[in-house]
Formats: sequence, structure tokens, C-alpha cells
Amino acid sequence: MIFRNIIFFLIFCSSNSFSANSILSVVNDDIITTNQFLKIIKPGSTKDEKIKVLRIIIDDLLLSQKIKKLQIKPTKKAVDDELNKIALKSNLTIAEIKQLPNYNQIFLTIYQTLTTQALKDMVIDNELKKIADYKPTSPDDLDKLFINWLENYRKNSFIEIYEDKL
Repeated sequence: MIFRNIIFFLIFCSSNSFSANSILSVVNDDIITTNQFLKIIKPGSTKDEKIKVLRIIIDDLLLSQKIKKLQIKPTKKAVDDELNKIALKSNLTIAEIKQLPNYNQIFLTIYQTLTTQALKDMVIDNELKKIADYKPTSPDDLDKLFINWLENYRKNSFIEIYEDKL
């Protein structure tokens, strides 16, 4: 709460003009800056496209916050299994993959994917327990449960978007 008050004070005291790294959005106790956003958005994007991308960034941040709060971490075995799959597909050894210049990015992507999937599985399990008579007929039904959960999570979070910075 104190962090949120500090953010608002800083926003209030700053001018409304665009600065190189102004605050674009506040999501609970985290911020998204224009620099972070500009690294992702394509030049020449419309305001609607920018808002859609920002909403995706916000959802990713919300998921990261929930993962951190629940302390979800993939096992070493799960990460190693994914690295082995990549090695097989690439006709490389694990040692060769670890020598690649982008190995840290590969590892981070695997780690984030596994943690997000673990959260998704946890949410779906919990949602299915709430609806005793519900029997999903396809993977899409499970995805809908997760999307509904995320929408509710988003509604119950503090999110402020400064569209004038887009």
C-alpha cells in the first residue's frame, strides 16, 4: 500500500508530458514503464493495438505476481526434461545447448513456461472442485475456466493504465 501511494505521488508530481521512461501502468505493487513497453510494441502500431499489447503485458505480470505469491517453481527434472526435448529436436547435446549464446534466454523461457503451466493446472483443478457437476468435454473447456479465473483475478487487482502515455 505504501508503494502504491509513493507511485501515485510521483505520478501526481510529474508532468503529463511523455518522458523517456515514464510510468505507463501500475499493476498492484508493480509498474510497467514506457521503456519496457516500447521494447515490445511494433513501431507505427495503432492505439487499439497498443492497448491490446499492454493488456497482455498486464496479464503476464498478474500471472507472475500470483506465481511468486504461491511460490510455484518447476522441478529441476522438469526443466531438464524440456532441455532434453530441445536437444533432441536440435540434434544437439545438453552440453552444446548450454554453450549457446542464448542459453540463458532458453532456460528462462522454459522456466517461465513451466511455472505458468503449473499455475494454470492449479487454477483449473481448483475451479473444477468448485463446480462438482461440471464435466469438461475438451481442452478448450479447461482453457475457458482459466480465462474466467484470470478475468476475475484482473477485476480484483489494482490496475491503473495511463493511456495518454501510449
